Amino acid sequence: MLVKMGRHQKTVKIIQASRKVLAEQHPMTVRQVYYQLVSRQVIDNSRNQYHAVSRALVSARQEGIIPWEWIEDRLRQPRHVSMWEGLSNFVET
Repeated sequence: MLVKMGRHQKTVKIIQASRKVLAEQHPMTVRQVYYQLVSRQVIDNSRNQYHAVSRALVSARQEGIIPWEWIEDRLRQPRHVSMWEGLSNFVET
């Protein structure tokens, strides 16, 4: 796993531990990953640590360290573009 140079060691630790958790079972929500890290005593149970996990997971996905599909957001509604087969189908809608 390639982790960005200059990154804080605590962030590297979170990313590495998160990747291990997610490799065992995915997809997971950010909250599920967070509680897995707390239960494995990688991080403390605090709001600051939750935000650190969230930021680390965003960076790790943007950099390709953790696949996007390994994290799910059950609350966010996906955007769908309306499509029709033709003008008559559109009019019916």
